[in-house]
Amino acid sequence: MIGVFLLIVGAIGSLVPIVPGFIFFAAGIAVLGTDHAIVRRLMPYVHRVRGWLERRGILKAHKG
Repeated sequence: MIGVFLLIVGAIGSLVPIVPGFIFFAAGIAVLGTDHAIVRRLMPYVHRVRGWLERRGILKAHKG
């Protein structure tokens, strides 16, 4: 329940510049874990953003 709340606050914070959305969003994912249904649906988007950052040299390539 707390993880879902943090995801909601993170989504709102991404739209409203007053609240730092990414911090709450990351905390929600950490609390829920990767086995939760909501997080599993978000994982393709996370991989897409990670690949974009790797191609631009902002993030080091993932080994594995």
